[in-house]
Amino acid sequence: MRDLADHPHRVQLVHDAAGLVYPALCPNCGNPASRKLEVPKVFRRTYSDAPTSYSVESVVAPYCNRCIAHHEHEERKLSWPQRLAVSLASGLTISAFGSVFMASVFLPDALRELTRPGFPWLLVVVAFFALLAYGSLAAAWQQTAHRRVPPQTSITRAFDFSESHAELFDEPRSTYSIRNREFAAAFTALNRERIWNPHSPKARRAAQSRKLAYGAAFGVLAAFFLWDLATDLFGP
Repeated sequence: MRDLADHPHRVQLVHDAAGLVYPALCPNCGNPASRKLEVPKVFRRTYSDAPTSYSVESVVAPYCNRCIAHHEHEERKLSWPQRLAVSLASGLTISAFGSVFMASVFLPDALRELTRPGFPWLLVVVAFFALLAYGSLAAAWQQTAHRRVPPQTSITRAFDFSESHAELFDEPRSTYSIRNREFAAAFTALNRERIWNPHSPKARRAAQSRKLAYGAAFGVLAAFFLWDLATDLFGP
């Protein structure tokens, strides 16, 4: 949770993020909230044997008019040309352009084929490359979603959140870091039933299942190791 804001008020909740309940207060200043802001956040995942991947998660939190105005002044949104440029900066775009080129090569003959008897096979080829181009562009747009997310502002950081740090078999849970004490107390009270409790029956069952799963995996690895060792020592 190195990217989580360092506020004094934190709570860890088991959640479906859409089901959280918010008080009608601003998490930055504690004044009455006027409307909600959708706050997206990029999380980076790095694996030892795989390329870095990114996910974008959002919360919809209430803020007062004054803090919203401050947020809008700080926010650095990308223009549409910039959004398009960062979205096309993907290897999948090359595949899309290649498919468009192939479709354009077959298109004249496919149109002439429509005036002749028989099934228009070349039109099917053109449609295939067109669909391939669309799919590549859609995948590129999805792959580059994290590049279109503007940085958090000092206002949206007032109600910060982590990605789920649930362990195997656990329910999804995230930590929320809150600047304003009144909002934090009200938010915690409204979501009291979601507070993560490592000693709850569900958490204990998940911990027991993890132990069994890890034990089984270790047993399988040990069996393979011993079989390989025995084969080396005594032959097949």
